[in-house]
Amino acid sequence: MGAQFPLMPLRSVVEGRLRSVTDGEGVSFDPKVERVIQGTRNTLGIGDDAILNRTKITMRGRNLQLVIGRNVRFKSGAVSMPGNGSTLVFGDNTTRESGSTIVGSGESVTIGRDCMFSNDIMIRNDDRCGIFDAGTQQRINAPRPFVIEDHVWIGNGPRVIKGAVLGSGMVLARASVLSGKAEPRAVYAGSRLASSGPT
Repeated sequence: MGAQFPLMPLRSVVEGRLRSVTDGEGVSFDPKVERVIQGTRNTLGIGDDAILNRTKITMRGRNLQLVIGRNVRFKSGAVSMPGNGSTLVFGDNTTRESGSTIVGSGESVTIGRDCMFSNDIMIRNDDRCGIFDAGTQQRINAPRPFVIEDHVWIGNGPRVIKGAVLGSGMVLARASVLSGKAEPRAVYAGSRLASSGPT
């Protein structure tokens, strides 16, 4: 299926030595889409027939990889990849109303196929501000990877924290906070990950 809207100009700031920037067949952007890519050896790939509206993509660092799959739909929001050596993947046919995804250095966020994200969703694998051990000076809240498997539905306003694994076919209810493992085909609500059991 082709794009629903004609191709539109987008604002891009590209600095440094890129590995590649690839837009697939029929990719559509509205005029409020912005791409800021700074650093070296960064890769951005957008699959066929993806539609991005009112979205800002920021990649600042080295060896960053962002893949937006085929037929993905973003109505608004932000994707931010500050740091080095991290990977973010949005699987085919995933849709997002609004929200932000932040991926910290050296780790990955993988979002599966056919996922549905509602509004005001925060997904991040980094606390942004480092906390350091007073004795060793080692950071004790390093970024951690997390995975959202296929066919996951996330309601309005939740927060998905680093290290989380959302099992295939699960539902995360409105305004929930998820920081652990959510079993497949279950409904999770609140901040204690109380499950209603398999559906």
